[in-house]
Amino acid sequence: MRLMQWKDEAYLRKDENGNFVPIEEYERRTQRISSWLPLSRWEVKLLAITGVGFFLDSYDLFIINLVTPVWTYEYWGGLTNHPRGGHYPPGLRGLVNAGAQIGNIFGQLGFGFLGDTLGRIGIGGDYPMSASIVAERGHLNHRGALLGWIFSNQGWGTLAGSIVTIVVLACFEPALNMRGEVGQIDAIWRIQMGLALVPALLVLPFRLTMPEGRKYLESKELNYSLPSLNTSLEGSSPILEPKPIDPKVDSDKAELPPQDPGANNSNPPVIPEPESRKAKWDAFIIYFSEWRHLKILIGTALSWFLLDIAFYGTNLNQSVILADIGFTTGRNEYHTLMRNAQGNLIVAVAGYVPGYFVTIALVERIGRKWIQVQGFLVCALLFGVLAGDYAHLSTAARFVLFALAQFFFNFGPNATTFIIPAEVFPSRVRGTAHGLSAATGRIGSILAALLFNFLSSNVIGLANVLWIFFACNLLGAVVTLLFLPETKGRDADLIDWEEIQEARKKKAEEGTA
Repeated sequence: MRLMQWKDEAYLRKDENGNFVPIEEYERRTQRISSWLPLSRWEVKLLAITGVGFFLDSYDLFIINLVTPVWTYEYWGGLTNHPRGGHYPPGLRGLVNAGAQIGNIFGQLGFGFLGDTLGRIGIGGDYPMSASIVAERGHLNHRGALLGWIFSNQGWGTLAGSIVTIVVLACFEPALNMRGEVGQIDAIWRIQMGLALVPALLVLPFRLTMPEGRKYLESKELNYSLPSLNTSLEGSSPILEPKPIDPKVDSDKAELPPQDPGANNSNPPVIPEPESRKAKWDAFIIYFSEWRHLKILIGTALSWFLLDIAFYGTNLNQSVILADIGFTTGRNEYHTLMRNAQGNLIVAVAGYVPGYFVTIALVERIGRKWIQVQGFLVCALLFGVLAGDYAHLSTAARFVLFALAQFFFNFGPNATTFIIPAEVFPSRVRGTAHGLSAATGRIGSILAALLFNFLSSNVIGLANVLWIFFACNLLGAVVTLLFLPETKGRDADLIDWEEIQEARKKKAEEGTA
């Protein structure tokens, strides 16, 4: 396949008459697939290409939860009398669980900044880049739903991990259950992890050949003008005047200005050269030097941090929790591992995955902020019930409450902490700000990974760890109410442009005073 995303042809498409038109015009003309699915074919393709990245992220992050019991049997003896005691050391388990999260921090910070500096395509970093790409191309009236669709692939990745584990275990059932060949367990976890390569390789060519969005390209022009804001009003340097953005539609779908009939319309739009890192960093600092902007960044980062303590504390250790509530008992290694995989599958089907789709259905109706607040509050209530009466609850009651918590994580802050940063910040700082928010969340997930097993096993017990999750969710609701605006229908680029014009006008008035 010829990689042409940096070529001029990548920004042109042939219309029904065989004429080359800019890609934005081509996408605007594309018909909706059906009356019940208000998406064009290019939007479905966009969802597929960006969604696979989240599928893989989720599979990679949460498969460790299903690999942990396998390692317990292979390296620490499991049910048998083993010199190592039959228990995966909590400290080591926490370090392994935290490993991928630590890598995520550097990826989200680095790729978010590189995406703002060099472009969205071919950069990597699915959290900041997929969010930015979809936010910059989606119509305002269903942008939140599009972002929700993208993020729902996290649920499918988790579900796929459970299904893969069940299928692989079934394939090894004769060796493990009938012949007692426990050494075959080594192949199971290697297959569990290695299968993630297949969709990654399949989607790579499509990720490399996507063209940049027009909003991002226009935001680069705006950034060029900002360093000269103080001097340009005195006539020492020009200011590029960005076009006002129609708040009704995204700039990628907006009507293109009329062209001279005699002009050569086959020429592609002019693409600005990549900005220097210093210019991009200066623009970021200037934008967040104002409290009204910094306050929102604090809100997106802190709410994500508080969420991830509870969310990853449960999901990275779901197998441990299922074992603690008595769900994964079995007479041998095979039955225990299969029971654990089935428990993870039931939680995913009953609570985890449906939560995403309720968010998709309601996000454009009740808004992002209130979905986040109610999700935090309901999860706080559920963890409070689990923690307060843990010793007296039956296994079935614990399981149901745990599944409900997963549902309200995803019909709540786990989805909206991803959506809000993608919508609330303008294109010129979106990748960096979203990456910073996500990376702050990952600090919370690292704390959860490192401390959950230590605290629940040796110090305060699982019930008291659940009280910590209760407090994090309650505080998350408070942060959301105090720091974050509603982003439904919000065009951050239009707001940013108006703020810049206001600043220029104020500067001009001061210069003439």
